[in-house]
Amino acid sequence: MKPTTNMIWHICKKDLKLLWPFVLGAAGIQVTSAGLCYAMDHIRVTEALLNISNLLQLGALLASALLIATVVHLDAIPGVRQDWLVRPLSRRDLLLAKVLFVLLLVHGPILLTDTMEGLLNGFPVGQSLTAAASRSLYLLLGLSLPVLAFASLTRNMAELVIGAVLGSLGFVLFKLFINLINNYGEIGPVMATGLSWIRESTMFAVAVVGSSTVLAIQYFRRKTIRARWLMAVAGFVFLLGHTVPWHFAFAVEQRLSPNPGAGRAITAIFDPSGSKFRLPEGLNHNSWFRAGGLTRDEGSTIYLPIRVAGLAESTVLNADRAEVLLTTSDGKMVYQGRADDLLVRKDSNLEPVSFNIGLRPMGWREIGPADMAVPKNFVPGSGEALVYQGLPIPRHLYERIKDQPLRLEINYSLTLLDSSSYSIPALGGDMLIPKFGHCRTQMDDDGDDVQLRCIQAGGESNCVAFFLEHAPSGRQNPIRFGCWPNYSPYSAQYTPDSLTRFEGAVPFRDLSGLAKYPVDAAKLPESRVVLRIYQPQEHFTRRLVIPEIHLSDWESLEHDRAVASR
Repeated sequence: MKPTTNMIWHICKKDLKLLWPFVLGAAGIQVTSAGLCYAMDHIRVTEALLNISNLLQLGALLASALLIATVVHLDAIPGVRQDWLVRPLSRRDLLLAKVLFVLLLVHGPILLTDTMEGLLNGFPVGQSLTAAASRSLYLLLGLSLPVLAFASLTRNMAELVIGAVLGSLGFVLFKLFINLINNYGEIGPVMATGLSWIRESTMFAVAVVGSSTVLAIQYFRRKTIRARWLMAVAGFVFLLGHTVPWHFAFAVEQRLSPNPGAGRAITAIFDPSGSKFRLPEGLNHNSWFRAGGLTRDEGSTIYLPIRVAGLAESTVLNADRAEVLLTTSDGKMVYQGRADDLLVRKDSNLEPVSFNIGLRPMGWREIGPADMAVPKNFVPGSGEALVYQGLPIPRHLYERIKDQPLRLEINYSLTLLDSSSYSIPALGGDMLIPKFGHCRTQMDDDGDDVQLRCIQAGGESNCVAFFLEHAPSGRQNPIRFGCWPNYSPYSAQYTPDSLTRFEGAVPFRDLSGLAKYPVDAAKLPESRVVLRIYQPQEHFTRRLVIPEIHLSDWESLEHDRAVASR
């Protein structure tokens, strides 16, 4: 065992002697990138600094990948003229030496700089090291191991670049194919949802198994042609990970619910007594949802009044996916597709809820109490709320079926999120908030907003609401809310580091003088920023069925104007 260990160290030291300038260069880029990220967390960020930081982050990843490929090519596997074949060296020792080099000299600087960033930002050693190790493992499995395997298939950097270009071309063609068969321009069903981590984990598993098998074949059998075919197959299966079926992914998420049964009381039924929906001012044009070349046609979109019951105060009900099915009276399917990604936020039992219309990949809009009249039958504290479910239908189809009697079914995949509230002084606040990180508040340079900046070592919150509150009187400014769900049980990212950041601005003065806020500049010394941090409690499903409906009955009040603006 001792001679083997000595040989592994000998090979690793030999590689270091040959590549030490490259090692120092890659580590230097990593340290510079981390230092700039730390500086940007504590100073005013300019666009130039942001661009430099983005370049350094990309450069750090690229330098790491090139360093891994270069160390593999020092003892290339393909061919019969390599020095290590005639010594001879144990193939196991050679592989372990390359892996040791990657762990110590590629990931060592990453782990060290990420840990130092956490410590400098005031986080304890354990939390800083755990967050840094999590990101380092993420990079190892998702970047370093595949690069190590791919480099073992090539003799030199020229072959590596050609192979990388061909692989990138294959990915582009795959994405174009998926887009052709997907109405929403998404690569896969779980993209841009809180379940995206399941797709990511599936792809990582394929990358780890495929890369490990390729390395084993190359270093222990030296069957390069076979290994290259295996790498191509693994790459294709890796891309298929984008298409993880929705129902499978959501079933996995349901099994992982932190608080099963939390959403048992929640129901959603069609309420035909509700009035027609009125689009907020300025949203009656066809192009307001334009994104990626896609346009939402409000002239063929209906809005169904839905009564939601069982939603507690300070909670969010997120429809991760809403699938609609339209059939005729004889059971013939006429349409199957996506309904709007409904998100319902209940801030208080005394006020109507806020909800969203639109699709996340295309753009959506929050509809709050200020955008619509209070429902006539609204009972404060009843636990019920009236929302509108948007349903965009292709224009050519809508014109044909809008006056027919149809059966409509919506299958919801829902997540209930509950909140924890915290407060921090509006000016000069400095506080460590559980599960959210180290937060600070200050007035912005224009003197019209309170800036809230939070840094966390590791995890991130799913949804956040924040607002200004005058402590003596309890008066509040309008709530600012952001929600991009992420239900992942782990926290890691490629860039920029192991820290997650949140920034928000809470207005207290309108520079144009058109709006007046309850909490203005004079009240700031006695005010605080209140944060509501939402975390998922349960993932569950609901089905809403309308036995007979005429779609034209539920066009928005601006339908004619939307049609005219086409």
